[in-house]
Amino acid sequence: MIEAALYLTGRSLVNATRRRVARLRQPKYLIGLVVGALYFYWFFFRPRRGGGLGAVASPGGEIVAVGLLSTLVLLK
Repeated sequence: MIEAALYLTGRSLVNATRRRVARLRQPKYLIGLVVGALYFYWFFFRPRRGGGLGAVASPGGEIVAVGLLSTLVLLK
Protein backbone atom coordinates (compact mmCIF):
# COMPACT_ATOMS: atom_id res chain seq x y z
CA MET A 1 0.00 0.00 0.00
CA ILE A 2 2.82 2.43 0.85
CA GLU A 3 4.57 1.57 -2.42
CA ALA A 4 1.47 2.60 -4.38
CA ALA A 5 1.25 5.91 -2.52
CA LEU A 6 4.94 6.59 -3.10
CA TYR A 7 4.57 5.74 -6.80
CA LEU A 8 1.58 8.06 -7.21
CA THR A 9 3.36 10.85 -5.35
CA GLY A 10 6.45 10.46 -7.49
CA ARG A 11 4.48 10.43 -10.75
CA SER A 12 2.51 13.49 -9.64
CA LEU A 13 5.76 15.33 -8.97
CA VAL A 14 7.17 14.35 -12.38
CA ASN A 15 3.99 15.39 -14.20
CA ALA A 16 3.79 18.71 -12.36
CA THR A 17 7.43 19.42 -13.22
CA ARG A 18 6.83 18.61 -16.90
CA ARG A 19 3.80 20.88 -16.96
CA ARG A 20 5.76 23.78 -15.43
CA VAL A 21 8.67 23.32 -17.83
CA ALA A 22 6.24 23.26 -20.75
CA ARG A 23 4.76 26.57 -19.54
CA LEU A 24 8.14 28.26 -19.98
CA ARG A 25 7.32 28.60 -23.68
CA GLN A 26 4.94 31.37 -22.67
CA PRO A 27 6.77 34.68 -22.16
CA LYS A 28 5.12 35.60 -18.86
CA TYR A 29 6.30 32.39 -17.20
CA LEU A 30 9.78 32.70 -18.72
CA ILE A 31 10.07 36.29 -17.51
CA GLY A 32 8.87 35.22 -14.07
CA LEU A 33 11.53 32.52 -13.94
CA VAL A 34 14.27 34.96 -14.96
CA VAL A 35 13.16 37.60 -12.45
CA GLY A 36 12.89 34.97 -9.71
CA ALA A 37 16.34 33.61 -10.48
CA LEU A 38 17.82 37.13 -10.48
CA TYR A 39 16.16 37.89 -7.15
CA PHE A 40 17.47 34.65 -5.69
CA TYR A 41 20.98 35.44 -6.95
CA TRP A 42 20.78 39.05 -5.74
CA PHE A 43 19.64 38.01 -2.29
CA PHE A 44 21.92 35.02 -1.64
CA PHE A 45 24.92 34.91 -3.98
CA ARG A 46 25.92 38.40 -5.08
CA PRO A 47 29.26 39.66 -3.81
CA ARG A 48 28.88 41.93 -0.80
CA ARG A 49 30.40 45.40 -0.74
CA GLY A 50 30.53 47.94 2.00
CA GLY A 51 30.88 47.89 5.71
CA GLY A 52 27.82 46.07 6.96
CA LEU A 53 24.51 47.46 8.11
CA GLY A 54 25.55 51.11 7.98
CA ALA A 55 26.82 51.00 4.39
CA VAL A 56 25.06 53.10 1.77
CA ALA A 57 23.71 51.01 -1.10
CA SER A 58 24.00 52.18 -4.68
CA PRO A 59 20.66 53.22 -6.21
CA GLY A 60 21.37 51.26 -9.42
CA GLY A 61 20.05 47.97 -8.06
CA GLU A 62 16.88 49.57 -6.75
CA ILE A 63 16.20 51.22 -10.10
CA VAL A 64 16.58 47.90 -11.90
CA ALA A 65 14.30 46.14 -9.40
CA VAL A 66 11.59 48.82 -9.71
CA GLY A 67 11.85 48.70 -13.50
CA LEU A 68 11.47 44.92 -13.60
CA LEU A 69 8.56 44.98 -11.18
CA SER A 70 6.84 47.72 -13.20
CA THR A 71 7.30 45.71 -16.40
CA LEU A 72 5.77 42.65 -14.79
CA VAL A 73 2.78 44.62 -13.53
CA LEU A 74 2.20 46.15 -16.96
CA LEU A 75 2.41 42.78 -18.72
CA LYS A 76 -0.21 41.22 -16.49
